[in-house]
Amino acid sequence: MTKTELINRRWGYRNQRSQKQLQAYGLAQKLERLKKAKLEFAGIIEDSNYYKKKITNLEIDPGLWKGETEKTYKSDHQNSMEKSISGYIVHLKKVEDGIDNEIERLTTQLTNCQSDIAHLNTSIANITMTISTLKEE
Repeated sequence: MTKTELINRRWGYRNQRSQKQLQAYGLAQKLERLKKAKLEFAGIIEDSNYYKKKITNLEIDPGLWKGETEKTYKSDHQNSMEKSISGYIVHLKKVEDGIDNEIERLTTQLTNCQSDIAHLNTSIANITMTISTLKEE
């Protein structure tokens, strides 16, 4: 291979490395945002479980009931609220699982990208060494 061909190949590898570095940066930014979102979701789920517990253990002073008995409230309204918040929590956990899957996918992509960058760096170093050897001859 001629010196010019080696220089062109090195230039191509440097260009590929730059593109991979930009891709890695973008992936790292997405991962950071998703990890923040996951933390927020964990807080929302925790808050929702707290409110579910409050609804389940709601104690109302018997003297405050007007027009509706405690039994009707607990059998109809409280059960309905518990089912609704339970469904909401299930939905939140599914979204959180989706975020986890996306984090895993992006982490794999970032690892692959970093591996490609390392390989390109090695290739660039090898070509540079070959070019410098050609100069000496």
